[in-house]
Amino acid sequence: MKIIRDDNFFMNLAINIAKRKKGMTGVNPSVGCVVVSKNKTIISTGNTGSNGSPHAEIKALNGIQIEAGSTLYTTLEPCFHSGKNPPCVDEIIKSGIKRVVVASLDKNPLVNGKGIKKLKNSGIIVLQGVLIKKTEDLYGEFFNRVTYGIPGINIKIASSADGKTALKNGKSKWITNKLSRNYGHKLRLCNDGIMVGINTILKDNPSLTCRLPGLTKFSPSRFVMDTNLKIPVNSKIINTAKKNETIIFTSKYSSKRKVRILKNKGVQVIRIPKTKKGLSLNSALKFLGKKEYNSLLIEGGNKLIASAINSSHLNKIFWFSSEKIIGEEGKPSVGKLNIANLDNSPNLILQNMINLDNNYLKVYGVRK
Repeated sequence: MKIIRDDNFFMNLAINIAKRKKGMTGVNPSVGCVVVSKNKTIISTGNTGSNGSPHAEIKALNGIQIEAGSTLYTTLEPCFHSGKNPPCVDEIIKSGIKRVVVASLDKNPLVNGKGIKKLKNSGIIVLQGVLIKKTEDLYGEFFNRVTYGIPGINIKIASSADGKTALKNGKSKWITNKLSRNYGHKLRLCNDGIMVGINTILKDNPSLTCRLPGLTKFSPSRFVMDTNLKIPVNSKIINTAKKNETIIFTSKYSSKRKVRILKNKGVQVIRIPKTKKGLSLNSALKFLGKKEYNSLLIEGGNKLIASAINSSHLNKIFWFSSEKIIGEEGKPSVGKLNIANLDNSPNLILQNMINLDNNYLKVYGVRK
């Protein structure tokens, strides 16, 4: 079969290059860039550097000679403003590139069309919207944060075939297989932060890190919703707080001495309001948005998952399902949603299903 090297082909390559760095680029989204000659030969590629610098366009343009008729493909509108990095639009203009293909507009108010306008005013032909659905999906959490000031939420659930996360006695090792668990660590890598409820800490004493070989340094920040500050000071997450940022959200300082111990171990203890259903998830999200977290992965427990499902900032649900059946007495994956009418239940869209050695990962989007 003949491969057609058109705009879609090169933009798809740029998207795949961007995906390689998702979760490793700090507050900046991971961008992919490809520079192509007039005869459809790839001259160079680039993606956003670790912690956001340099930008993908700068990496792709660095040290190359631009030929007449070359095209630059980028997954996100080139930046217009100066920050830690110079404006990418200026570097593109200086390079001599005369055609730029962009997938998505950058919804950051500092950019949002200004980059494309400056390129056009400089005589550069700009084609916008190529494979935009793929990039809107790639940047969903980032767009949520720059639009609403709140990180986009992803949920991870690992359950039996009948939707249970543990036996009646709380035992859950191992409901899913090793391949599913490794994929779960990839999800941790791809998100800026991971959040659990206090019962998950008390029951499992998890580290909440990415343990894929060579990628542990990109482990997400850890957040715990702990209404009454029950967290044990010698738990794994507390003893590694100086290495991986750790924030405990609570409604009251039940013990000033315990708060001092936690802070000495490198933990931030943040007070937020309590609602009838527990700690205010929205208050925690607003705090994290101000700290410029783009994406948040919620792993449990089921009350926290229920709150996240009801959030207007929910992006995706990653549901790992094993071949095991536990039965009615098992612990449910999702807490109370108080749905009295099916018309009011959350509408999920199955976007993908992956066979992980007889475990199945179903990826759901949300019908807004």
